[in-house]
Amino acid sequence: MNILASDFSGMAPLVFIVPVLFVMAVASYFPSAHGHWSGPALAAPLGLAALAFILLQFIWNPNTLMETDAFLWAMLLLPIALAGGSVTLWAVRRGSRAA
Repeated sequence: MNILASDFSGMAPLVFIVPVLFVMAVASYFPSAHGHWSGPALAAPLGLAALAFILLQFIWNPNTLMETDAFLWAMLLLPIALAGGSVTLWAVRRGSRAA
């Protein structure tokens, strides 16, 4: 029989930090569209945190690759794609501004 946890205080940082990182990554598209350096600086924390989370999952459970379905992969890779999109937009705009 599984007993659910009665104290979720350990998740409080996760509940507050992840939405802040997500808002920062979404907001990073505005400076990235102008080629400003702050676009990738705002997007990088979410991408790096997601990458670190995925790597930790593989370190803790090497069978994760075989057990993970497509929906979970999409949820794991979405933050990296969001941050990568902002960095790519910045690189394109930066290149057109420098020319």
